[in-house]
Amino acid sequence: MNEDWIKIALAAIHEASEKIMGVYTSGFDVEYKSDHSPVTLADRASDQIIRDHLSQTGLMIISEEHGLPDYEKR
Repeated sequence: MNEDWIKIALAAIHEASEKIMGVYTSGFDVEYKSDHSPVTLADRASDQIIRDHLSQTGLMIISEEHGLPDYEKR
């Protein structure tokens, strides 16, 4: 594994967790996705933060809050 990937992942974890805790301590609404599963601002914001960081690795990112890439790409 590339050592830079670990640094990128740790930065993503740190930034996303701070965002999540900020949302949860300030109050939040719950919305429901088309499959009836709950999603919050914390979910969406942390997902974007993590995706932004991991995009630096060049690896494919599969995320619960975004659609799946085409099967051929996966």
